[in-house]
Amino acid sequence: MSLDLILSQPEITILGPPASIDVQLDIGPQGIRGNKFFSGVGDPASNPAITNVIEGDFYLRTDPSGAGYLYQYLASLTGVLQWTVVFQLDPVIYNARESVVFDAGEGTLVIPIYYILGSFSQTINLSSLQVVFSAEYDKPVAISLSNRQKINSDVDLELTFVGMEYNAGLSSWVDLDNAVTINASISAITITDDLVPPSS
Repeated sequence: MSLDLILSQPEITILGPPASIDVQLDIGPQGIRGNKFFSGVGDPASNPAITNVIEGDFYLRTDPSGAGYLYQYLASLTGVLQWTVVFQLDPVIYNARESVVFDAGEGTLVIPIYYILGSFSQTINLSSLQVVFSAEYDKPVAISLSNRQKINSDVDLELTFVGMEYNAGLSSWVDLDNAVTINASISAITITDDLVPPSS
């Protein structure tokens, strides 16, 4: 004899997510804003339009006498916040090709500082200048840069060269006594200590 077993479940239960989820978030207090870039004419410390600055903000000068100087609002060694030049976007590079007349082995080349910096109101530290030069002459010559100085009330840069030429007839080197074409490239190798923008 056999028994037939029949299982029956008339209800089906489907489990799923709740109908709604309530999540409460705490965003906390408002933090310090991010750094801003300002731009304007003149030194940022004396520009009345530059207000509400915080440490790390940047300022780009746009006036012709100081164009390209990038400042940042930083703490000094004493902890005082101040605008500090951190970079110059326009590199200081000047190229010249000049005839230098040597007398008794010495010749000078005078270049207006305005030609190098592009401004009458800027100053430059001579120790920062990198001078690279080559000579064009019809005989072998040995020339070196012996001195650099500012002259004429710091308006001009004077480069002093000493040189010798090889005299084939004498089979020896003698003081250079002639005009030599000098190709010079002048650049400033650092910014914060050596290039001082105008104060206004």
